[in-house]
Amino acid sequence: MGETFLPWTLFLLYVLAIIGLTWWNRRKAATMSAFAVGTRSLPPFLVGLSLAANMTSV
Repeated sequence: MGETFLPWTLFLLYVLAIIGLTWWNRRKAATMSAFAVGTRSLPPFLVGLSLAANMTSV
């Protein structure tokens, strides 16, 4: 076992978590257009915050 056991275990858990979250959320945006616009369900203030964050990022 050595000193690489813990990092590889954590990496595997991370990959499994990402795959699990992807599988769990796969039906929330059924089409690419629904994914692109977020099915138009976001409140305006969140859209504004997202726009402001995008404009201030480097």
